[in-house]
This record gives sequence, C-alpha cells and structure tokens, in this order.
Amino acid sequence: MAKQTALERLEQLGKQRREHQAALDALALPLKVAILDALAAGASATEVAEITGLHRSRVYQIRDGKR
Repeated sequence: MAKQTALERLEQLGKQRREHQAALDALALPLKVAILDALAAGASATEVAEITGLHRSRVYQIRDGKR
C-alpha cells in the first residue's frame, strides 16, 4: 500500500512539474524579447538581472544569442 501511495504522489508531482514547465516555456520568448528591448533601450545587464531574477551571465547569453 505504501508503494502505491508513493507512486501516486510521484505521478501527481510529475504532472505538476510538466504543467509548470509548459508555463515557463510559454514565457521564455516574450521574456527574451523584453530583455533585448530593455538592453537596447540602455538598461544595464545588472538592472535587467535584478528585475528578472536572472544571473547577469544569463542576461549576457541572451544578449549574445547563445543558448
């Protein structure tokens, strides 16, 4: 019984993770565009990182078209 309960919980959490990932994926492109717009408008990578919660290195990767 404990195994079945654990597997059901795991299945539920897996489903939630997939739904959460889908929501993040849907935001990825608009977020990248907004970051590029902010940088083009003169915002620093530090400002963008602070506002978005991303690391500066990730902001640089987006700016440089990497990953």
